[in-house]
Parts: sequence; structure tokens; C-alpha cells
Amino acid sequence: MNNFDVVTATHFYGVAIIIVIITIFITCTSKRKDFCIFFFISLCLLIGYYIMYNISAKIADWADFATCLTALFALISIYLAYRAFMGQVNASRRASFDATFTQIFAQHNTLRARVISHKNSSILSFFYQEKNVFTRCVNLFYQRGDATVWDFWNHFNRNVIGNTVSIDFNNFFKYIYHEVNVVIQANNVLDPNTQTQYIHLIQAQMNNDELFCYLINQISHYHNIQSRNNNIELDRARIYAEKLKEYDFFREISKNIGLYNCPNARDYSYYIEEMYYDNHTRAYIEIFINQEYLRRLSV
Repeated sequence: MNNFDVVTATHFYGVAIIIVIITIFITCTSKRKDFCIFFFISLCLLIGYYIMYNISAKIADWADFATCLTALFALISIYLAYRAFMGQVNASRRASFDATFTQIFAQHNTLRARVISHKNSSILSFFYQEKNVFTRCVNLFYQRGDATVWDFWNHFNRNVIGNTVSIDFNNFFKYIYHEVNVVIQANNVLDPNTQTQYIHLIQAQMNNDELFCYLINQISHYHNIQSRNNNIELDRARIYAEKLKEYDFFREISKNIGLYNCPNARDYSYYIEEMYYDNHTRAYIEIFINQEYLRRLSV
């Protein structure tokens, strides 16, 4: 083999192995795996091209070359084995998560059915059509007058539905909080797009009455935490609120914000608009509702 101008053949092979190791590492950690694989193939071609034009008649040089190739293929084998192993690990984690989420989903429906089972408990229910707790909450919210959201929420739970029904009512919302957090914390199992799909599945299980009740539940809860001046709880609540906003959890009840000019259009978006224009609750609406809808409203 002709003498190398800068390094010996052994050194050249050593540098090539180091480059390949770095390339494999980048390939394992980078999202642009196609680019890294292309770089790896190009490197192999470069090595082959260099060898073709520097052919040696010495056995020792060919032995060095064989050693280099053996090391390269060994590294490739290790990489492929690692990919196969991680694939099995990720598949096992995903299967475990799916099984857990299925159970969580079933419990969600069970808790919802328990809340729905509570009908009007007053004597007036004999004369009026029975309504479930979620619908009653929405109807009475419109009639709340000047009461703040948190005052209305406390009044509805204590004086309208009573402690027994209130326990099931609020447990349902607590469970939604845990459902969403289970998905959020599964970032080592689910990619961001899949997490969004799971969050949307949870949201899709709730009708608009339930979504609106959950919104005022969260506003009241956030306000109570702020009143306690507990920074740890407040940070946790802020992160959760940001996630709900990121996943557009309340889209179904806020997508029509700003699209109605008629004061008789008493739908959920109209109620949210009223809270947005209320100085007491505007900041909370901005926390939970996507800015895409709120920017339609005039300040």
C-alpha cells in the first residue's frame, strides 16, 4: 500500500471506527434517522473508495483492513440488537399502558353513571322534567346573577344538590384530573401526537354539559388554590391548566366564541364570553381557553 500522507492505515481505520461510533450514537438519539443512515452509508463508500485506490500487496495491511471491517460489522450488529431490544421494551410498555388506560376508561364511565343516577331531589321535580346534575348545573349557572363562579359552585354543591350528590359529582372531576395526568406522565411511552389522541379520547367521553361543569369546577379550584397562597399547589394547578389549554380540552364549548352577536344565543360559548368580560373571571378564562377563540372578542 502507498504510504499515507498524514496517518497510517491503522490510524485511518481507527478514525473511521470512531466516526462510525459517533454516527450510530447520533442515529439512536436523533429524529433524523434517515439522514444519519445516509451519512453512515456514505462513510462506508468513502472508506471503500479510498481502499480501492490504495491497494496494498502486504498481508499485514489486509489484516488491518479485515480487523476494521470486523469491528464495523460488530458495531452494526450491536446497534441492530439494541434497536430490536428497545422495540420490544417499548412495545411491552405500550401494551401495559393500553391495558391500564382501558381500565381507567371503564372507571370513568362508571363514575359518570353514578353522577347521572342522581335526579332532582326537590318536590318540584314532580312537576318538571327530571334533569341530571350536569344539566341542572348549567341551567342554574345562567341564573346565577352577580354571583362569582366560585360562589356559585359552592352554593350549587352545598345548597342545591347536597353533600351526598356533591361527593359523587366532584369525585368525577377529580378522576378526570387523574386520567389526564396519567397520559401526560406517559411521555416515555407515548409520543406527543399519541398523547394528544388519548387526551381527546377522554374529552370525547364528555358531553358539553359535563365539559362546561368541568370548566367552572377548574376555575373555582384554581381560585381556591390562589386564595391559600400555596406555591406548590399553585404551580401544579398552573401546569395542569396549561396542559388542558395546550390540548384544547374545552374546544367543543368554546369553538363558537365570538361568532354569535344575538344576546339570545344562550349556548356554552356565550356563557364563556360573559365570564371573559367579567373582571373577576377573565384571567381564569385566559388560563383555560385557547387564545385562538378569545382573540375574536373585543376587549
